[in-house]
Amino acid sequence: MARPATSELAADESATLELEVSSGAAELDRVVWWLTQSDVILDVSDVAGDSDTASIEIDGGCHTCQIEAWVIDDNNAYTAVNPWVFEASDAADNDDDTNEGNVAVRIQETNSPVTGGETLEVTAAIENTGSSEVTREVTLVVGNDPETVDSRMVTVPAGETVQLDLLFETYPVARDDEFPVRVEAGESTGERGVYVHGTES
Repeated sequence: MARPATSELAADESATLELEVSSGAAELDRVVWWLTQSDVILDVSDVAGDSDTASIEIDGGCHTCQIEAWVIDDNNAYTAVNPWVFEASDAADNDDDTNEGNVAVRIQETNSPVTGGETLEVTAAIENTGSSEVTREVTLVVGNDPETVDSRMVTVPAGETVQLDLLFETYPVARDDEFPVRVEAGESTGERGVYVHGTES
């Protein structure tokens, strides 16, 4: 359970975020808080037992950035959740008369972790908060040395959200690897980290 329950955070306000976490297989160890588009680790919260509550104090964030929490247990098994995203203030929204600013991208989920050589699936939601239909090219970009690996043209009616899957055939690797994936639609971006298991794991 996440508190606040709403997924939207004001980009210019401070807040306390709480996340109830649990693990059925091993003892909990830590929660890593990551600000996606800025690619910044905000904090690391220690947790213990098979259930606990992690919290963090934030002082706003960048528009459309998501706060992603990595819940890690004693075996270094990893689960990612991203229950919050920063939205622009009402004043900023009113000043934006272009459809470009009315498109928001969120990564809903991935099938991470995968084994090297398997297909990574990234499910993204493209939201049109404007008053007219928009068409955007949606691209999947992977890696610290960014590489575009998939793209689709998507038309989103006014006030609606379209969900789509983007795919990346990962490379076989000997050791476990972690890298960012990013979904882009115009100026809007959603990002999160993924894991690939190595063949020697």
